[in-house]
Amino acid sequence: MKIAFSLLHYNNKEVTKEAIAYLQKISKIKECEIIVVDNASPNGSGKELLKTYENISNIHVIINSKNGGFAYGNNIGYQYAKKLGCDVIVVMNNDIYIKDHDFITKLESIICDGDIIAPNIIGRNGAQNPFRLEPLSDQKLKKLLWYNSFVNIIYHIPMLRECLASFLDKKSKKKKHTMPVVKTGTKCIPHGACVIYLPNWIKYEEIAFVPDTFMYFEEDVLGEYMLKKKYSAVYNDELVVYHVEDASVEYDNKTSVKKRLFISGCMKKSIHVLLKIRSEG
Repeated sequence: MKIAFSLLHYNNKEVTKEAIAYLQKISKIKECEIIVVDNASPNGSGKELLKTYENISNIHVIINSKNGGFAYGNNIGYQYAKKLGCDVIVVMNNDIYIKDHDFITKLESIICDGDIIAPNIIGRNGAQNPFRLEPLSDQKLKKLLWYNSFVNIIYHIPMLRECLASFLDKKSKKKKHTMPVVKTGTKCIPHGACVIYLPNWIKYEEIAFVPDTFMYFEEDVLGEYMLKKKYSAVYNDELVVYHVEDASVEYDNKTSVKKRLFISGCMKKSIHVLLKIRSEG
């Protein structure tokens, strides 16, 4: 069973290098492939990573010619892993740290005829996975669309945007993410920060994520795709990973206002994509 770990990199090379360092400590990692996809980082950090790992045979650094977003970059890594003949592909953010030295052994012991495994993701503010047990309703999506449209307008008003950005940042830091107790084997929508694709998915699919969004709501779009094609994702509590969260966004958008504008803009576009997919049946 050949396993690949595909990391999506953008600008923040120290976070990516730390993620790779954790992977290199895992038992059996030398039998696996590590793929780093640089999503056209403007600071040249992709080339630096290429030079750093050029003499390590199982680490592959791919430099994209453009930044096509989250789904685009992850699909590049997924497709490269398929060409390497990998049977299982772990698609993960560069700010996912796998600290369990027995992670691969555990993964090998639970691989079956399923499609996707959603690992137990621990974030800075609490549990993150399963991402969602049920799809968001159309009503909820429309409310989120209205909210992000409103926020986007406020951010263009100089007198208000700094106050709103500061308020939302403080609110985000205080917010605790809690999930109901979920048993291993429960069907869910996986969190996009780390998704494990199994042989049945890899055999038939050329993509890890539907390539219509730039960033945000990729999980929900994936959930709709899975539903239509009768795939399923199951949660596994034993496969634990740690998520630093938003490392690339924070690095690239150092001012709070700029970061919030970026997020609200991406969310608006992604919600439109999701609603369109649903309307097409």
